[in-house]
Amino acid sequence: MKENYKVVELTIDGEQMTFRVDKLNALDGMYLLKFVTEKVTPALGEAIDHAQEIDAGGLSVRMLMNILPKMLREFSREELNEVSVLCLQHVFALLPAGYQQVMDANGHFGVAEVETSVSACLQLLYESIVLNCAGFFEESGLLSKLGIQVGPQQEQKM
Repeated sequence: MKENYKVVELTIDGEQMTFRVDKLNALDGMYLLKFVTEKVTPALGEAIDHAQEIDAGGLSVRMLMNILPKMLREFSREELNEVSVLCLQHVFALLPAGYQQVMDANGHFGVAEVETSVSACLQLLYESIVLNCAGFFEESGLLSKLGIQVGPQQEQKM
């Protein structure tokens, strides 16, 4: 059975936090896949063209620093907000009282630590995109060419 969620551990401002990233429904997932293939894939295509720069551990920091600005340039502010809300409303932080939605459908944050952390938002957005779109890209072999693994997530420090 395919996983319907992924648990991600992040350290934000020195505080260890656990997040559950849920899969989108099929219609939202198809929209996200359309968005990713239109906006993100062109920048990743450049990475494949320079595959000799990709080491065994996956994308190098240098390569990421070259790709990220190209990907972000593709997004208008409205598109970035739209895909962020679409993905982050399906992410939940484990707090003492239970799981709390990171962002609601109107784009309001429900977790203060994430609201003020660009790196945490980007990491959770990335995790949601990978969880929801990886199956499509795995079948094409694109992820393995880039050294991107969809397995268990290692702890990230923000």
